[in-house]
Amino acid sequence: MSEIYIISAPIGIGKTTLIMDWISSNNTLSVGGFLSPVVNNKRQIYFPAAQKYIPFEVAEIAENQSPEIVKIGRYEFYKSAFSRALAHLKEDLKQNIHDYLIIDELGKLEIESNAGFEPQFSQFLNQYYQHQEPKPSLVIIVRNTLLDRALTKYKLFDAIVNTGPFIRTFPNIQAVVVAGGKSSRMGEPKALINYHGLPQFQYVVNQLQTLNILVAINANDFLETENPVFADDPEFQENGPMGGLLTAHKKFTEKSILFIGIDYPNLPISAIFDLLQVYRITGKTVCYKHPDTHFLEPLIAIYAASDLNFEIGIKNNHSLSGFLMDKIKENKARTLLITNPEHFKSFDTPNDKKHLNSL
Repeated sequence: MSEIYIISAPIGIGKTTLIMDWISSNNTLSVGGFLSPVVNNKRQIYFPAAQKYIPFEVAEIAENQSPEIVKIGRYEFYKSAFSRALAHLKEDLKQNIHDYLIIDELGKLEIESNAGFEPQFSQFLNQYYQHQEPKPSLVIIVRNTLLDRALTKYKLFDAIVNTGPFIRTFPNIQAVVVAGGKSSRMGEPKALINYHGLPQFQYVVNQLQTLNILVAINANDFLETENPVFADDPEFQENGPMGGLLTAHKKFTEKSILFIGIDYPNLPISAIFDLLQVYRITGKTVCYKHPDTHFLEPLIAIYAASDLNFEIGIKNNHSLSGFLMDKIKENKARTLLITNPEHFKSFDTPNDKKHLNSL
């Protein structure tokens, strides 16, 4: 039976690469449609059925924009490439010989301005719905910030998001809420402060549980909760958050660790959801980065099981940020750019409470 799949994650994470790798590693698959990989620093259109590339992004930006070119931000694309891509897609559906048809990708032009691949894509989608079974499954790529609008615009409410044969299997995730710390600057235990009608540690636990993840709590003091609580292992004590991560790795050796501090009352659940999507697509350690300072947020991150070992505490002088920076340099980690710094503000003093927002 045909399905409609959606791959949704932040820009620059590797959504196109994921599909390209999937196609190349499955010789028995018949795949039509189009992808838009970057080749020699310029985006092109690739037709997997024909194994052919055509220019998409304009090689050199001219002073005066041609009517044959569409501008998206600081990038320029050939209008003809949009039409040729949709023509291939419609022909691939008509032939009905493929297992999957790829649409890479639907962006602001289509969803907000009815331009780019529109209105041809909507016409194609109507043809697809009317096409008799059996028919190919669709795989549509949409960046995370446009997902909800794409689902509404195209009525794709039954689409399968970030699950499918193209998603590789990685170690399962164990969420760990970091609720330790002496809270000396705050003057009271930060884990117990009530920002949202609950002690903050329980509020974070509840958020994570809505994502169907197993949750444990790293705390050295007693907390009244039904969730498992563990203190830092004696050999890792006095190492700050690094001690909590290494203790978690010791307890959940085969799992990647979603490490979330209780210091961020403004953090929306969507920020954690985006971390999960990037991990599920790449299998790599992933954290957030501030746009101006480039500071990394080690307490809003996923640490891949393959990156964790008991030497990292010594190597990085007990610094999670140092560990993350090393993994980024080794191309073993991904970063997500923070778009709203207020959401990532750490509440460390009583004065910080005035920054509490209703999310």
